[in-house]
Amino acid sequence: MAVLIAVLIVIVGGVVAWQYWPEGPEGQEPAEQNPLIVEEPPVADETANWQTYRNEEWGFEMKHPKGWPIKAENNSITLRNKIGDFYSYCGASVTPTEGVMKMAIEVLNKELSVDEKIKECDDNASSCLPKAVTLGGQKAVELFDVGGIPDYYKRVYTVKGDKFYMFYLTVSCDMNLPEKLSEVEKIFNQILSTFKFID
Repeated sequence: MAVLIAVLIVIVGGVVAWQYWPEGPEGQEPAEQNPLIVEEPPVADETANWQTYRNEEWGFEMKHPKGWPIKAENNSITLRNKIGDFYSYCGASVTPTEGVMKMAIEVLNKELSVDEKIKECDDNASSCLPKAVTLGGQKAVELFDVGGIPDYYKRVYTVKGDKFYMFYLTVSCDMNLPEKLSEVEKIFNQILSTFKFID
C-alpha cells in the first residue's frame, strides 16, 4: 500500500511540475514558424512586342502597337489603329470609318510653357480638367476636354529645350462610349509611357 501511495505521489508531482514548469505548455514560447511567402507573378509588359518609332530630328522615340500606320510630315506625326476618314462630331453627313483611334504628335518651336498652356485651356474651354503629369522625364500637363475642342478628346503637352511637344488623342464618334474609351485611354497611356527623349 505504501508503494502504491508513493507511486501516486510521484505521478501527481510529475503532472503538477509539467503544468507549471516555465518550459511547459503554458510557459513555453511557441515555436517560431516561417511566415508563408506568396510571390506575386511578374506583371507582363504589354508593350514588349510593340514597334519602336524613333525620330532623330525631333529627338524622341516611343513604342506603338504593331501594324499601326504612321504618317510623318512637316512638324506632325500621326498614328492610328486603322486607315480611314472619321469624325469625332456625331451626326456627320458622311458615313465615317468606325472604330478609329488616332494619336497625333506635333512639335513646334517653343511658344508656351506648360503653365501657360493650362491657363490657355482654362480661358478657352468650359472645362479642361488639367492634370500635372510627367512625360519623358519632363514636366507635362494632361488636358481632358469637356465642352472645349471636341476634335481632341485628350491632349498632353510638354516642353524640352526649344521645342513644344503636343500629343492629341482623337476617337471616332462610335468609340465615344465609356466602355470603349477605357481601352482607348489605356493604349494612349501605354504609348506615352514608352515615350522618351534622346540626346
